[in-house]
Amino acid sequence: MSRHPLPVLFSLALFLCSPTFAQPDSPARLVYPWLSFSTQFESTLVANNYGETEALIELVARRADGTQWVSNRTLPPGGFLRESSQQLFPDLQEGAGFSVVLHSEAASLSGRWITYNREGTSGKSPAQGVAIGTDEVDGTKGVRLGRTVEYGFLPTDPDFFAAPVVINLGDAATDVTLYVYNQSGTLLLEDRDSLKDLEPMRPFAVTLSELLPQIDEDVTVVAQSTDQTLSGVTFVFNQNREPAIGNVSGLSATPGQRKLSYDFSQGDLGWQMDFADYPVGESNFYELSSGLEQLPAELGAARTALYLNGNNHSDDLFMFAKREVTGLKPSQSYRVHLSVTIASNAGSECAGIGGAPGGSVYFKAGASQKEPLPVATDGQLLMNIDKGNQSTSGSDMQAIGDIGVDTDCLDGEYRFKRLDATRLEVTAQTNEAGTLWLIVGTDSGFEGTTRIYLTGVDALLTPVD
Repeated sequence: MSRHPLPVLFSLALFLCSPTFAQPDSPARLVYPWLSFSTQFESTLVANNYGETEALIELVARRADGTQWVSNRTLPPGGFLRESSQQLFPDLQEGAGFSVVLHSEAASLSGRWITYNREGTSGKSPAQGVAIGTDEVDGTKGVRLGRTVEYGFLPTDPDFFAAPVVINLGDAATDVTLYVYNQSGTLLLEDRDSLKDLEPMRPFAVTLSELLPQIDEDVTVVAQSTDQTLSGVTFVFNQNREPAIGNVSGLSATPGQRKLSYDFSQGDLGWQMDFADYPVGESNFYELSSGLEQLPAELGAARTALYLNGNNHSDDLFMFAKREVTGLKPSQSYRVHLSVTIASNAGSECAGIGGAPGGSVYFKAGASQKEPLPVATDGQLLMNIDKGNQSTSGSDMQAIGDIGVDTDCLDGEYRFKRLDATRLEVTAQTNEAGTLWLIVGTDSGFEGTTRIYLTGVDALLTPVD
């Protein structure tokens, strides 16, 4: 595979600093993920006002060293701005690429930018990119953002080389996984290390040969975050380092993935509930009950949810819900990421017998090939899978939080809480029929009554070798 030297467009910094700044007066409307002003490359920014009134805009550029530049402009109705990087930001010095965020009260705006090689042998050889609208809807066909985005074609041909740009449009740092596929659709690589803790509005840019030196064929790359919205662009250069710019596409999931969502306002959806870690024949004493019922009135949500109720006399009660997933690839290992929304009335700062009613009731999520079942063992009903114990995770289930919420300790009202296994995932293998089981539940160290509601479960199943 031919190795290409990193062009000046990317060479001075692989990461851009976040274009966040003192709270602007106007919302962000457009993001220009990567503009240039270097000895080799330069960009011109274009902003269009297709509204009927003039638009006041604020443009903020920032580089990796933390320096930033701000420009304010007025766009006439139906008019546009066209200025070079240096015209917009007179104090900007030649150096690494940078991002620009456009803020305005006006919603009727669109944007472009043009990047060209100042030393190109065939003239300036301009390439045009389209700014990302922050009001694009994640998951809508054709949009250029989402938790999963696709870089459709990245060549490694000796005559061309590619450089993907990834930008986190969310409000918190996120880990990004890169999936690399060849022309036949074979997954060549799953890279979970190159893009850890990608900060909001902090684009990552590097040539493909530097990012993935082990890849020696043309590829498609899919970037995926579990909890933040991503976008980006692709630069492709010829041997003269003249750029072309391509958009990314938002996807609902990576190829081969299975994305599942269960909203219990629609019924139990095939989920079953059960209990373990208590003596055989003592279900009445432990006040065990479960089912589908209306949420408490204080939540202001007139819909149903699954509920689990138990009085933890054993100081170790496990209450859970499970569901079989069918139609998967037989004998295939899947990485399972689960997110659960609950309603709880256990205060996070409250004390209790044996443990806290909120902080000592641990929530777990996982998956297994065999059906999770309580099995009578020496007079106790114990799980037939490895769920761990209380705060400790097991091989089949991992602790993803607790049920504590911000509510009163004496007469607490129910509050919603989202539990997301952002960094904790379980791997499970399907059986010969292509099925596995999802399981979520509480592992309690609080010697009292717990009643929680499950309003929804989201699952993402990714095939792994």
